Amino acid sequence: MLHRKNIIITALLFLTFSFSLSAAEAGTGFSLFFPESFYHNQGGTISVENGLSTSIGLGKIVSIPIGFSYNKIQGFMVEGSTITSTKPWFMGDSFMGYVMVMATLPLGFLFLEAYGGGGINWNATLTPFRGNIADDLASSGEYAVITELTYKNSLGYGWLGGSSIGITIKKINIKVDFLYRDLKSALDMRASYDTGSSAGSYTAKTLTAADARLVIRGFTVGLSGSFSF
Repeated sequence: MLHRKNIIITALLFLTFSFSLSAAEAGTGFSLFFPESFYHNQGGTISVENGLSTSIGLGKIVSIPIGFSYNKIQGFMVEGSTITSTKPWFMGDSFMGYVMVMATLPLGFLFLEAYGGGGINWNATLTPFRGNIADDLASSGEYAVITELTYKNSLGYGWLGGSSIGITIKKINIKVDFLYRDLKSALDMRASYDTGSSAGSYTAKTLTAADARLVIRGFTVGLSGSFSF
């Protein structure tokens, strides 16, 4: 808990300091998020992501983008040493904040951007897909029924990287963005479940996965606009 509070406090202090500087740009955007569970054909679905951002200029080439976004993710996977999901185990209302370093290459009225950095993720809601979890816990030829399920909704963190191509019209920039992310948060997941088979056998089992991680991994393709000060 103390580690989580330190991360939040540090992030807020950094954002407060950054916004006190002269922002080079401020803008907003609309993106489609493709979770890993979608393009690996594991049952995830594409979702809409909206966000706000600003950028602190460090010259004509380098800047520091800072922003946050909201996304209702339908395809959270889970990883750990004792369990690995083969289909989405959770959905949730996800908020992400990020700080990156960006390099810009002007090409007349066109420009190219490349960027990368770190992000934090907080899920305002986190809802399990009990049927999917039961399917993954069942052995071949068996079925499973979850009787009890507990987990922690923790702050996540990880890295992001991407690129953009855009055009400049006076002080307005319009661009197409591609961003990949890989963030994880601790779940400390535990479950009690019953398994059975067509032969009529019945067994009560438990799952203890203290190192289970909720995975927020995938890419966005979006359209964004910003105004240069």
